[in-house]
Amino acid sequence: MRKRLWKVQKGHLLLQLGDTLSEILIENNFFEKKLKSFSIKAPLVFNRTAARNYYFSESLTLEIQDQEKYFSTEGDVCYFPDWQSLAICLEDEDFTLGIRRYKIGKIKGDYCKIQTLKAVEEAKLYWEYDLD
Repeated sequence: MRKRLWKVQKGHLLLQLGDTLSEILIENNFFEKKLKSFSIKAPLVFNRTAARNYYFSESLTLEIQDQEKYFSTEGDVCYFPDWQSLAICLEDEDFTLGIRRYKIGKIKGDYCKIQTLKAVEEAKLYWEYDLD
């Protein structure tokens, strides 16, 4: 019997938060060149901060080999290594207070529904792909 190697085609990273399903447009070469290891315990739990501009996740472990980025813009999905958390930026940041973060990608399309979710939401982060 011969082993078959599958090639992933048209992979998409999707985030379901509440009843809102969003695709995340991944940064170029993120998985090939920047991500060393990835571990996620589902479901994620996102908590709105007092500033009401981020949702922070729990139970996420990422190890990224890259230079730190200290900025976020509206729609960015970022990893915060100091807290081992994933966050969604819901508005442009004028200042970042020097908090280390790595941009994973950007939410595609209309994500305004995310801004109206309750303070704590369960979420799923998952891949959708075709095998060739």
